[in-house]
Amino acid sequence: MVVSINLAVPPGNGTTGRVSLGPQGDPDRHPAPGAQNHLDAAARVREFGSFRFDFCNIRGLRSNFYSVEHHLLTSSPVLLLLSETQLSKNASPDHYQISNYNLYPRFRSKGGVCAYCNTNTPIARLVELESPNFDAIWLKISLPSITVFLCFLYFPPNSPHYVELFNYLSLCHESLLTSHPNAEVLFAGDFNVHHKEWLGSSSDDRGGSEAFSFSLLNDLEQIIKHPTRIPDRRDHSSNTLDLLFTSNPSHYKYTISAP
Repeated sequence: MVVSINLAVPPGNGTTGRVSLGPQGDPDRHPAPGAQNHLDAAARVREFGSFRFDFCNIRGLRSNFYSVEHHLLTSSPVLLLLSETQLSKNASPDHYQISNYNLYPRFRSKGGVCAYCNTNTPIARLVELESPNFDAIWLKISLPSITVFLCFLYFPPNSPHYVELFNYLSLCHESLLTSHPNAEVLFAGDFNVHHKEWLGSSSDDRGGSEAFSFSLLNDLEQIIKHPTRIPDRRDHSSNTLDLLFTSNPSHYKYTISAP
């Protein structure tokens, strides 16, 4: 499933910029596919301090590349974040470039993530925050009224290293808020955790407990309240595996749609 996030940061005068809520955006804001969409997306960031980003478990970028290209051409999010790219860490990103977007890869054959960033939007990658131990990519998004730091990650199911993961994320969160006290820090991605009460999962696991403790420790709210993984087998249950943590939930609205 594709999770689309619409962010509207209140500008300096205290009003809130208008954002689209549907998975394809407002038709008036997306008049036609092509380059104009990408310019319009960048203009909304500059003028309103609002933007849309999408994230999805792609389960193989090579086999789904044309679908990714079509999505960027027709929907024009400012950011498209993909988990489980399933490409070798030595794979050349040149084969996966798409017009009007910069590609930031962290490929790994049994996991991996990448980010497609609108070339007209002020987004920078923060390699210094990234860890060799986890499939996580860090981005800095400079909006008119606020700076947003976004961590996007993929964590494999049944991994025993949830404590180490959330310790790492907490250290990054603390460091960024110390150096940028007025910034927003987001954590999004495919966490593969389960928690019956908090996430409405069909089961509980250690990862779910650690994720819940992480949100409490850092005063973050997980805003995705609907299943993001629909099973293709009757003996499996729907689960919310793709999460987004924020300290300002009122700034965000989301939709979930089929890829």
